[in-house]
Amino acid sequence: MGASLALASAVRPGEEFKISGLFGSAKAFFLASYFKAVRRNILVMLAGEEEAREFFEDLRFFLPDEDVFLYPAPEILPFETLSAHQEIQAARIELLFRLIGRTPSITVSSARNLMQRVMPRSSLAGSIVDLKI
Repeated sequence: MGASLALASAVRPGEEFKISGLFGSAKAFFLASYFKAVRRNILVMLAGEEEAREFFEDLRFFLPDEDVFLYPAPEILPFETLSAHQEIQAARIELLFRLIGRTPSITVSSARNLMQRVMPRSSLAGSIVDLKI
């Protein structure tokens, strides 16, 4: 796995790297090792919510909690006009805020979650209010 990790670490943003032969939590172990080597934001998209949650839990075994985040499901269909629960909306906005920060992390999501519209980066960054005592 060391040779594959070295090859993956040389991949630049926008380039593609494929690896096979990893099963179960070995996928999360490889990605955690890759993340430790490159320290840049990574988005992991999985088919369903259950697969995303399981992969997220596997990653949390190999990495500290502050390095891995699960993009929460809004629990509504992608094109419905209903709003997600306020707690879910807050968690999603918090994660988006972390993504515009300078600290690298891994975000795990289902494909369906990524179909939801989100606030543009410039709007989110411009709406931050810093309160201090």
